[in-house]
Amino acid sequence: MFLKKTLPLNLCLLFVSGVFLTTASGQPYAYVSNVSGNVVTVVNPANGGILGSIRVPSGPTGLAVTPDGLFVYVASQGANSVSVISTSNNSLVNTINVGATPVALAINPSGTQVYVVNQGSNQVSIIDVASQTVLSTLPVGTKPASVAFTPNGSRAFVTNFLGGNVTVIDTASRSVSGNFATLSGPNGIAVTPNGQFAYIANQYSGAVTVHAIPSGTIVSTINGFTSPTSLAITPSGGRVLVVNGNGNSVGVIDTGVNGLIGTVGVGSLPTSVAISTDGSRAYVTNEFAFTLSVIDTTTDALVATIPNVGVYPIAVATQPGAPPASVLNGISVNPNVIASGQTATGTVTLSGPAGSGGAWISLSSSDSSVASILGGVMIPQGLTSATFPVIAGSVVNPTGVTLTASYLGVYQTATLTVNPPGSSGTAAFIALDSGTQGNWKGVYGTDGYNVLGDSAAYPAYASVTPAGQFFWTWTSSTNDVRALQKVAASDRVAATWYSSSFIVDVNINDGKAHQVALYLLDWDSQGRAETIDVLNVAGAVLDTRSISGFSSGQYLVWNISGHVTFRVTLRSGVNAVLSGIFFGGGGATGMASFVKTDTATMGNWKGTYGTDGYNVLGDSAAYPAYASVTPAGQLFWTWASSTNDVRALQKAAASNRVAATWYSSSSFTVDVNISDGKTHQIALYFLDWDWQGRAQSVAVLNPTGTVLDTRSLSGFSNGQYLVWNISGHVTFRVTLTSGVNSVLSGIFF
Repeated sequence: MFLKKTLPLNLCLLFVSGVFLTTASGQPYAYVSNVSGNVVTVVNPANGGILGSIRVPSGPTGLAVTPDGLFVYVASQGANSVSVISTSNNSLVNTINVGATPVALAINPSGTQVYVVNQGSNQVSIIDVASQTVLSTLPVGTKPASVAFTPNGSRAFVTNFLGGNVTVIDTASRSVSGNFATLSGPNGIAVTPNGQFAYIANQYSGAVTVHAIPSGTIVSTINGFTSPTSLAITPSGGRVLVVNGNGNSVGVIDTGVNGLIGTVGVGSLPTSVAISTDGSRAYVTNEFAFTLSVIDTTTDALVATIPNVGVYPIAVATQPGAPPASVLNGISVNPNVIASGQTATGTVTLSGPAGSGGAWISLSSSDSSVASILGGVMIPQGLTSATFPVIAGSVVNPTGVTLTASYLGVYQTATLTVNPPGSSGTAAFIALDSGTQGNWKGVYGTDGYNVLGDSAAYPAYASVTPAGQFFWTWTSSTNDVRALQKVAASDRVAATWYSSSFIVDVNINDGKAHQVALYLLDWDSQGRAETIDVLNVAGAVLDTRSISGFSSGQYLVWNISGHVTFRVTLRSGVNAVLSGIFFGGGGATGMASFVKTDTATMGNWKGTYGTDGYNVLGDSAAYPAYASVTPAGQLFWTWASSTNDVRALQKAAASNRVAATWYSSSSFTVDVNISDGKTHQIALYFLDWDWQGRAQSVAVLNPTGTVLDTRSLSGFSNGQYLVWNISGHVTFRVTLTSGVNSVLSGIFF
């Protein structure tokens, strides 16, 4: 706000005496203080209607609405008091005396206290809402102008207009805890929804400064303003609207880049700005025009001007509206253990599609030197999620960091562990194979092997080092199918490493993921049971498997990258054993790890799936270079070649949608061959477009026909994605279980 002064009172007042429309349930109104005339005007922003005015003591200026929307607190600079208005009947219910020349106030997030800025006495009065009394009065700087709270209410910040600084108040102790410097003429202040930054309008400097909380250090200075006085931050944290007092305009800051991205013209001498609860509208008082400007915050355009809101309107506040349709559902990071210098992928999700203009999700890291992320990410309109990079910094020891996402007052967190260089390692479990027994040739070991008791030939990309083990041969030659085939002979061998616990260190040095299979055999039927842990170099457990009853032989199979250690530990029996190690498949390699079922995204795949490639049936296909895709046994059908139904898939290069499908009266397959040796996400979109009550199963098989995963789905008339991480060569088999036919509408990498 401007530094206040009392204005002449000889102008016509807008006042409705005796008749007043009460607040309709759920309808958010705007309250406008008029410094000349001593009234607060009630405005219906939805239609621009003036519902009436409430007379208050002399010189009303700053005002605020309680979080529950039931009361409005108004500072009256000419009467040294604060008025309390009940929104249920829009009447004055109390007046509380405070310090000299109160010009601004703010209500803490819990709605229990009101902090009043007394400009004439360089103080802040703290009002207890329950008792309607002043709890204490604190000294601040010279000519204080505005006050704002952190979202958790732990601190209050008071700008000192002529002091060139900000007073920091510890709200728990109600004491001044320090101050920090600004530029010249700090006036309006607002804190971001994530509590990380304060934005301050420096009126004399013509700039907005961005201060880190709690230090107050200036991290950015944004120029290009004309006497900036007041500002407000959208609930998403993505935009800051700044009033240009001498420019008859409002500047718009993008917090993602901390830059001025536009200016919106308003009325004469704008003084204050407030933003609706849903963030879609900003309201600006124009003191010399007697108007209230309405700005669409999604387009940064003036959409309405409400006339005759009072005489010299000086400030505006809005009631809370209905809660948003979509709230922040979560934040995740994958993988959640990485090494210094590596990058993980973060994902934020909403409970439903983002509304008009999208949803700006504020992001922060508890230690940006350990894991750095963007200040925020936009979820586009109509979508439910967005991704962002997480870059690991340099650490000496394994270090945990918390990533926080916030949107409209909801906070979600995810944790990430950053390990020192060299401790990188991943392990994705594929399968337990109890059918192959000792017949490993053609199934495992294409890249390399160690058949205990026979010979070893590890691949060039891997170094293998056992420790803590002993060696034993049960039989050096046998035809028992449980024993491993010898490499260059027709007979078999049954031998083992053994101990109560031993390790096998495996270092994959080519940066790719490779299949590793361990063969475990309780040859002499001793009732052995054991646990196999996969650890990275820092000792973090990446995966754990327990087996028993393996006298016929079992393989445990993973996709491994980086540096890992297999730890084999006895659980029961005489000792823990391991009979063979095999790298790569034998033409039957293939991995499928189920990720999730997604029923929310529907046809809005863009920005959520298909970053690497896609096939939108009925539109176009663009598979990634690393994948070949071959369907078989399917027919094709188009339900709707052009529609706006959200269940239908977005077209790749057009604004409309398409509903089409591969189908069969029984089953069909989709062969997918990943050729780069890495693990990739694949999502299949299934849609029962014509409400036929379809039900079907989706099996993932390797080339030998071994089922890696099976999923059943029904009730998918709104569309469902099944999502896996896959590597190597797999086949998806879609089989009808109920209804007219089995269907598949899209494939996304």
